[in-house]
Amino acid sequence: MDKIESPKSQLCTMFSQESNESPIGSGFSWEKCLVVEVATPWNSQITESKHFPEGLETILKNAEDQGIKIKLHCIQPDSEHSKDGHARVMFFSRPTHPFSQFDKQDFLVPLGKINELARELITTTVPLENFEQYRENTQNSRDILVCTHGSYDSCCGKLGYPIYDELKMFSANNPEINLRIFRASHLGGHRFAPNIVDLPEGRNWVRLQPHQISDFILKKKSPSDFRMCHRGWIGLDTPYEQTAEHEILMQVGWNWANRARSTSIVPNSNGQTDRTVTIESLEEGTSDPEVYQVNVSPLDPVPTIECKTGEISGSGLQFAVTGFKHIPE
Repeated sequence: MDKIESPKSQLCTMFSQESNESPIGSGFSWEKCLVVEVATPWNSQITESKHFPEGLETILKNAEDQGIKIKLHCIQPDSEHSKDGHARVMFFSRPTHPFSQFDKQDFLVPLGKINELARELITTTVPLENFEQYRENTQNSRDILVCTHGSYDSCCGKLGYPIYDELKMFSANNPEINLRIFRASHLGGHRFAPNIVDLPEGRNWVRLQPHQISDFILKKKSPSDFRMCHRGWIGLDTPYEQTAEHEILMQVGWNWANRARSTSIVPNSNGQTDRTVTIESLEEGTSDPEVYQVNVSPLDPVPTIECKTGEISGSGLQFAVTGFKHIPE
């Protein structure tokens, strides 16, 4: 394999930036996600950690065997949001289309009840009467998960913690914003570290620097100022849809994120690998959708490296918008 000689390129995230790799289209997607507070220390594989609830991994595997698409992420205890003998359990689920953010349920339960709650959240749609006493009224809070999982990847630890620290200080200095910040297990895509998920909206942002935090949280600058920091809206399943929705956000502005959205995607008739994505959006209280048609084409991939060795270990897919139409124009 080829090896990168420059010492500063040993971090995969630095090499990614030097390669001008765009993160858009590489984002993950959620249908359902279980977020569980787990005490440290954390192993590289979070489910192998000392304090990971015994039996929870089996519950998740059984759900997957039943065709339920469920992701797991863990958060570290936090003096501001934790309670002795209890664990925070949050459950994010994708509503039916169109939608603008994920549904959120938030509980602070005794440690011995984590598995029972998780099983009910994953498999039932009826009210969870046995857990109402543990439900937290946090529907108006903005929750940001910051990957600081250094035992999984060095980029996450080295680059994630400074952003976490800056976000925590910003939150403490601006309590009126109702912002909660959590240290999270691996989110995927460590070459784009620092890596965060902004919930309940469900946007994956990367590469943010501490000096950008105020402008980012308060939306003082246009989304286009953060173009190379946006990995995608995790309410969409394909890189074509994420790339198309990204471009609309860049052009329309932050208000776009408040509109309920649905997408459809079709191959183009020329037999090539580009796709046309149609996105309909509804402003709250209206019934007439705005429609955008965005043509997305794959580009040549860029190389990626392994942090520990500096060797080229794979490639990152790249996408470009090659057509953009607002209907009616």
